Order: sequence, then structure tokens, then C-alpha cells
Amino acid sequence: MSAPALTALVQAQSSRAQALAGLRELSTFLSSHPDLPVPRELVTLLAPSSDEEGRAQIALAATELGVRVKHAPNGTLRAERAFGPVRYAVVYMPMLLSHAPIGGVK
Repeated sequence: MSAPALTALVQAQSSRAQALAGLRELSTFLSSHPDLPVPRELVTLLAPSSDEEGRAQIALAATELGVRVKHAPNGTLRAERAFGPVRYAVVYMPMLLSHAPIGGVK
């Protein structure tokens, strides 16, 4: 593995660990603040650089979650699974690839 690839892998793993720590922190916070509403759905919106990459990522997410990809009429692809009353979803919206980022140039 090249040095840049190894650096990217370490950064991705660190980012993932930080996100998971943040979710645990949120859980602890919500447990100690019973008057606050709790989320019933967590959504991860994929931001691939190509349609091929997006379709591969959503297929992998579906496999990992043990579900089938759902296809919406507008082209959105979604893999979701319930964990008790909480739903976790991974979403890929191919139509976003053809649009400029917010505040950006196409």
C-alpha cells in the first residue's frame, strides 16, 4: 500500500471512530436529558464521485445491513434496517451528481 493510500485509510478509520464516539456521546446525553426527543431515524447520504461508485457503495451497504436496495421512482436508492425503534438508512441520490454543490459552480 502506498504512503498516500495508507494515510487516507488511517484518516478514514479515525473519522469513523470519531463519528461512533459522537453517537455514543449523543446516546449518553439523551439518556441524561429525558425531556429531549430522540431520533427515530439516522440517515447517511452518500456523496460518491461517480454513479458507478454510488451504486457500489449502496450495494455494499445493503449487503452489510442484510437488506435489499429500495428503488424510489425518482431514482433514489436506499438501504435501511431497523434497530429496535430506530431506523438506520444509507441513501444514494444519483440526480445530485449532475448538480453543482451548494455555493459551488457546476
